[in-house]
Amino acid sequence: MTDRSGKARCTTMPAAMSALVASAVALTLWVAPATAQSIQNRVRKLIHDEHLGQTTFSVLIVRSRDGAELASLNADDRMIPASNMKLVTTAAALSILQSDFRFNTELRLLQTDQEEAPATPGGAEDAQETASPEKLTTLVIKGDGDPSLGDPTLLRRHDLDVEKLMDKWVGAVRDAGVTRIDRLAADDRVFDRKFIHETWPTDQLRYRYCAQVSGLNFHANVVEVWPIPADVIGATPRVELRPHVSLIETSNRAQTARSDTFWVDREIGSNTLIFWGKVKNRRRHPVQVTIHDPPMFLAWHFAEALRDAGISVDRIDRIGDEEIIDDGQVLFRLHTTLYEIVRRCNSASQNLYAEALIKRLGHRYTGASGSWDNGAAAIRNFLRRRLGTSAAVIGIADGSGLSRDNRITARILVRLLRQMLDETDLGLDYRESLAISGTRGTLRKRFRPALKGRVFAKSGFINGVCALSGYVMVPGPDADDGDEAVAFSLLFNNIGKKIPIANVKRLQEKIIDLVDEASRTAAGVARKQT
Repeated sequence: MTDRSGKARCTTMPAAMSALVASAVALTLWVAPATAQSIQNRVRKLIHDEHLGQTTFSVLIVRSRDGAELASLNADDRMIPASNMKLVTTAAALSILQSDFRFNTELRLLQTDQEEAPATPGGAEDAQETASPEKLTTLVIKGDGDPSLGDPTLLRRHDLDVEKLMDKWVGAVRDAGVTRIDRLAADDRVFDRKFIHETWPTDQLRYRYCAQVSGLNFHANVVEVWPIPADVIGATPRVELRPHVSLIETSNRAQTARSDTFWVDREIGSNTLIFWGKVKNRRRHPVQVTIHDPPMFLAWHFAEALRDAGISVDRIDRIGDEEIIDDGQVLFRLHTTLYEIVRRCNSASQNLYAEALIKRLGHRYTGASGSWDNGAAAIRNFLRRRLGTSAAVIGIADGSGLSRDNRITARILVRLLRQMLDETDLGLDYRESLAISGTRGTLRKRFRPALKGRVFAKSGFINGVCALSGYVMVPGPDADDGDEAVAFSLLFNNIGKKIPIANVKRLQEKIIDLVDEASRTAAGVARKQT
C-alpha cells in the first residue's frame, strides 16, 4: 500500500481476515465467468433441444450493472425485429422530444374575406352564394400527429366515447357564437399524406394493426363493426358501425345462421365496407376495420355532429399543401403527453402509435412534414450519437416493426436498453412503458408466477419472426441494494410454418427462467461471503 505521497508503507492484517478477503476476491473472479459460461451453454442447449429446424436466432444477455455478458449467440447477426422495433422508436422519441412533450390537437376559428378564401373544386360556387358578403367562417381542425385522439380504448378508460368527445368540440364552437361554418378544413400537414408504408402486407391492410397513419388520426383510424343476427335463419343481419359516418359506404352480403364466420373486407383506397359470412350471436367485441384517409373521416364525423347541433357546415375539405392560413382563434385544445403514447405503444404494442412517433421525429428533425424517410433519418442520427458507428448496421423502414425490411442485431438492442436504463430522467419512464410479466400488456399472460412483475419487455411477432427484448430483474450480490437488471434480446427469424410460435415463446420464457435461476444462485453465494 502507499501513503498520499505515493511511498510504500507497511500495514498488517490479521491472517484470518486476509484469507477471507482473498477467498472473496477469488470467488468473485470465479463465479462471474463460470456462471456466464454455464448460462451460455444451457441457453444453447435449450435452443438445440427445441428442434427449430432452419430457424435463425440472435441472443444476447448482459448484466446491466457491469456489462458482463451472460450469453452471446450470433449477437451481431442482422435480424428482422418485428415489434421490437418499437424499443428503438420509443427510445428515440423520449430522448429527442423529451418527457414534457405534448401532442396538441386544436380547433381554430378563422374569419377571411371572400376573395381570400381558397377556391376548391366542387364547393367554391356554393360557398360564395351562401356566405356573408364580408366574411367567410373557416373552422380548422389542426393536427399534431396524436395517435390517441378518439382512441376507443382510452376513451373507455375515462368513461368517454366518441359522441361525448364530439359534444365537447361542438360545445366549444357554440360557445364562440358560431352558427354557420362556410368551410370545415382538416390540417394534417404535420405529416405527409402517405398513409400506408409500401412494404406493409397488402392483404392485411384492413386489419387494425395496419391502420393508416396521418397528421390527424381519429378513433385509432378504425371503425367498429357490430353484426346483429336477424330473427330468421338465412335473413340478412343488421350491422351497426361505430362511429357511424356517412362517408363510409356498406354492402351487406352476410347471413344469419347457426354458426359464426362473419368478416369484413374494405376495398383498398376506399371507404366501402363489404360484410361477409354468417352471424349467429351478438358479439361481445366488435370487428375493427381500418378506414381510408383518417383526416377526412374525422372532418366528416365532426361536420355531422355540428349539423346535428344546428350549426350549418357548407363545405368539408383539407388545407392544401402550400396553403397559408392565419393562426385564428383557438376554440379548443386537446393535448396528450408523450409518456401516454410511449406506454401504450410499448405495453399494448400499438402500431399506429409507433408510426406516429417516427413521423413526429421526422418533423422535429427536418421541420418538414414528417415521413417514414425523415423519421428514419432522425432515428439513425440518434443511434449514431448514442451507440457510435456500430449502429450503422440497423435498417429502419417503419416505426412499429410491421415491415419486413427492418433489420437490427441483439447487440444493438441490448446496448440501447442498457443506455436507456442509465438515463437519470428517462430510464424509469422507458422501463415502465414496457409490458410486465403476469401484470400488464402483451406479457400479462406470460411467464411463471415467480417472475410476475419482474420481466419488463417488448414482445414481437410477424410471420416467421418471434422476438422478445427487455429487462429481467434479478437479485444482486448485495441484499441491501435489492434487485438489479439483466438486459436481454432474444430474436428468432425464419421460423418454419410447421413450428408453432407458442413453442418459440415458451423457449424464450425458459431462457429468462434460466437467467433468473442462475442469477439467484450466484447472488446467494456472493451474499454468504459478505
